[in-house]
Amino acid sequence: MKPPRRNRTPRPAADPGLLPDSALRFLNELLAEVPSSDIAAGEQQARRELSLLPTALRRGDDPLAKRRWQLRRVAAVIAAKSGRTEELVTLLMREFRDGASAQPLVQFLLELGNAQRAAIFARLALASETCRDRTALEALLERAGQPPKGWTDALLEFARAPSMEAWNALHEFTPPEVYYNRIRNSLRLLRTIGVDPSLLFRLATLHGTIPDAIELVESGEVSSHVVAERALGSPAAAMWLVLAAEAAAAQGDHLAVLRHLRDARCKPCGHETVAAMMPDVLEHADAELRRLLTSNDKLPSE
Repeated sequence: MKPPRRNRTPRPAADPGLLPDSALRFLNELLAEVPSSDIAAGEQQARRELSLLPTALRRGDDPLAKRRWQLRRVAAVIAAKSGRTEELVTLLMREFRDGASAQPLVQFLLELGNAQRAAIFARLALASETCRDRTALEALLERAGQPPKGWTDALLEFARAPSMEAWNALHEFTPPEVYYNRIRNSLRLLRTIGVDPSLLFRLATLHGTIPDAIELVESGEVSSHVVAERALGSPAAAMWLVLAAEAAAAQGDHLAVLRHLRDARCKPCGHETVAAMMPDVLEHADAELRRLLTSNDKLPSE
């Protein structure tokens, strides 16, 4: 017999206009730079005044440009408070594109529960050598993977004795909805602390491939034979073999490049795959290898 259920206050039906408290706090922070009189005036007045202002010819310190920016932000934030968030997301994306920090955009996307999108912009910003707020973005990116308590310590323990078995045990209970981001964040940390790149490549390609695996290939840190192993029994064998050729090119091993490309051509859809991926191989080739690959007899035959 089931225990009686306690009487509970009925929960309201899902309302797309209701935002998490953390998101509302973030919106209030965005309004902090805007005069309180403008906030009180409301969204309609902000949009009305914006429509009457001429287009600013200069950015930066130009008073007209600054005023238009304030009004756009007021309208977008007030709209977001009522559940219409995409306008503010677009505004923050434009600010990031124009050179502002990605931190407000990433943080707001996380507050909205869009961890996947937040992680994309965080990684995009962190890939730049001139990344602003790197430490804050690293912390936000980690949040996107929703790591459990003690996760970093568990990763460091794994790094002391890394193995496939230990990796599978580490991620055995990772929820599917955060698996992708948690895997990528884990690999990022392990690479930083010097775990064997060949092992990291194998971990990054357990279930297909992710950008981290491609980065390891392009860096020249993974030997081509490790990449070529991934072709065994794979329906995408030609792709893996061309990636192996790219790894060999990054390491300056001309013979391995030619061998992997020859083997790739022997696989189903091999000629098409080699043709499509050849620019990536050439990007990492030195002058002599380029000459070999672009000569009339291009690749050795079977």
